[in-house]
Amino acid sequence: MGKDSLYKVLWVEDEIERYEMQVPIVAEEFGLDMDLVSNWEDAKFKLESDFDSYSAIILDAMCKLTPDGVPVEYFTYNAVADLVELFAKRDKSIPWYILSAGTMSNFDRVIEFARYRQMEHEEEWGPLVYMKDVPSYNPQNSDNLFAKIAEVAKNQSINVVLVRHKGVFTYLGSDKLMRKEARDIMLKMLSALYFPMESRYFVYEGNPLRKVLEYMFRSANEIGLLPIECIERDGQINLLESCRYMSGMTTKYGGLHFGNPGIKSDGSGGDTIFPKQLGDMIRSILEFGNVDSHTNEVNPYTIDDENLTLTEDEKELFFGYVLQLCYIIKFYGRYATIHSDVDKNKAMKKVVAIVDMEEHEENSEMIKLKGKTGIIERDRRGLRIGKCRINSKLFDKYIGKQATIIEVSINNSTNDDECPYWGTKIEII
Repeated sequence: MGKDSLYKVLWVEDEIERYEMQVPIVAEEFGLDMDLVSNWEDAKFKLESDFDSYSAIILDAMCKLTPDGVPVEYFTYNAVADLVELFAKRDKSIPWYILSAGTMSNFDRVIEFARYRQMEHEEEWGPLVYMKDVPSYNPQNSDNLFAKIAEVAKNQSINVVLVRHKGVFTYLGSDKLMRKEARDIMLKMLSALYFPMESRYFVYEGNPLRKVLEYMFRSANEIGLLPIECIERDGQINLLESCRYMSGMTTKYGGLHFGNPGIKSDGSGGDTIFPKQLGDMIRSILEFGNVDSHTNEVNPYTIDDENLTLTEDEKELFFGYVLQLCYIIKFYGRYATIHSDVDKNKAMKKVVAIVDMEEHEENSEMIKLKGKTGIIERDRRGLRIGKCRINSKLFDKYIGKQATIIEVSINNSTNDDECPYWGTKIEII
């Protein structure tokens, strides 16, 4: 385990100033990142708000319950009781230990109580009690505690996921490129993939995939890689428009393009943030999780659509998209790291003239479609002949039949990139 991949440990110790300079440096040698807290009230708040970030907990046997309190001998009873309740609520336990000077009057009784509460984990977690200020050769020395925590943490499912996808989580979290909410969603989805038995309460939905992409686009807006025009009413992001802009295409509303527009009819082929392959991945993920899941900066996500839950047959697709999302995040993270100048990024926004094809002469691709013969097929959005959408009610009974496209117009649907044209007159063969 390298020093740059740390296991986070919550250490509740009222004499922080005594340890905050030396102990974190020693702990880092074991791959541990010590989060020192002076009282149980603050420690409990951290656990309740960021439970999955911690790999272990260290308790002083006699500490403060509140920030303005004093160390009390019944501290351990309160802390352990709260831990048991918290673990039951989460259906998951975090290894916890006692590191103490052992000078309190009823120390042995406190340790007996704590050992009873930790008994079922003794074989997995190792010894419960370690002592401050004892020689290095003493088995209860704090260095042995740090080594034990690193050993136990290495095999925890969440840490396995974090290490396996280290390149992804480099860009996710508080004070990182993409927000902590995106980290939490990715961690839950990947944990369900690798450790399904430990994730039996995980609900398979398409929405979380779209949420992560929205956090990516929101991040891109913050660093100038996505224009404000892609953000609509109440701070909602137009995901398809954002995908078009960052994939080298011209947006349908406003005619915006990153850099110089391409020579192709859809505007692609010019400067681009994402290559075409990545843009196609993103569009597929958006269509798979096609239920509206937008947020704004005030209101949280709300999921109340009964069709969100995936069927058993769709779970393989779900995890396939989760792994594609890992690739997308890493690509975006590398690009954003290199292109970190916000002003330069914003200067890449160009306005491209948009021609209304219904009011001007037809483009060459529309002309080529006239007289073209193909098979009537059904996809997620309805019936189609190649790139041409047709009326489902009129032609549903002809699925699988050959038909000829007689008249064509522009398909104005903003969610139908695969079929940019509409067959206004079709002839069944």
